[in-house]
Amino acid sequence: MRLIWSMLGYDAGWIACVLAASSGRWWLSLPAVLVIVVIHIALAPRPKREVLSILVVTVIGACADSLLAAMSLFSLKSHPGLSLPFVLWIAALWANFAPLLTTLLAWFRRHLVLATLLGATSAPVAYFGASKLGAIEIAQPQSILYAAVAVEYAILLPLLLLISGRITAPQERPREASGTSHTEPTNTGTS
Repeated sequence: MRLIWSMLGYDAGWIACVLAASSGRWWLSLPAVLVIVVIHIALAPRPKREVLSILVVTVIGACADSLLAAMSLFSLKSHPGLSLPFVLWIAALWANFAPLLTTLLAWFRRHLVLATLLGATSAPVAYFGASKLGAIEIAQPQSILYAAVAVEYAILLPLLLLISGRITAPQERPREASGTSHTEPTNTGTS
């Protein structure tokens, strides 16, 4: 159930974010993603850790994409440049993406080279789609953004997989005392 929800929830959230931005109503993506993330957290085996993982991934991802926006490589079509609407919208996209790291993409944690390749190849496609649907404006030549995004995700996807895995991993319980007292060994030999 959790895997199915992750797949459907991510797709619905991405579409909601992109369509809201393309219509000039980027803020509509915030409640849509909030509902999706809350349901994901409710299905998570360790909800508190999942919340922390989502927050950490969202901050790191939003900062990385905000850097690209600050470099004028892309922006929300309705709000050019690095703006508060852009930061909130991109944070919603990252919050929507974060649950995939502990569900559908978790397998890649053991295959980081493949995670690097997946990030480098799939992320530019998502940005291309967002551009074609009218959500983002990409500076010319567009190949610069696509190359930057490929590098960004080639680095971030493996890194975020490791971070989210570390945060959400079950904690080892400390070993309990056996209940017997420890005494120094006695000398049983004769002198």
